[in-house]
Amino acid sequence: MRGRFEGGFPWIDIEIAGNSEQASPVSVIIDTGYDGYVTLPYIAAFPIGLTLEGIGPGILADGSFS
Repeated sequence: MRGRFEGGFPWIDIEIAGNSEQASPVSVIIDTGYDGYVTLPYIAAFPIGLTLEGIGPGILADGSFS
């Protein structure tokens, strides 16, 4: 696995698969406070067949809001 440092944050490229047959590549920030949950925008989650577990506001590791 290779990563990069961009905009002051460590990033890696991963693939996420849901209920669809094809995985989707996603660039993610490594969050040292990871608590076991992944936050994805609808535009990334629904095309790969992920189902909605809940909805709520949040601040991502890069300081942006989701």
